[in-house]
Amino acid sequence: MSSGTNLTSQDIARMDALVDDLLEQVKSGDLDALAVRGIITHIMVALDRGNLAEARKWFEKGKMIVREPPYKS
Repeated sequence: MSSGTNLTSQDIARMDALVDDLLEQVKSGDLDALAVRGIITHIMVALDRGNLAEARKWFEKGKMIVREPPYKS
């Protein structure tokens, strides 16, 4: 796989970790399901449009992003 046009194994591992983190935050009440749906939709649209940089930003930094406004007040 080319890292320029396809997800790499590292991308997939980071995506899995982000999804696990989002599920834990829903379970603990720190995020609601609507917020998580929006995050997942955002990532999916980025991938659909070929914007791997945006998807990778979420895979790499999503755990920090969701702990800041507007996700956390």
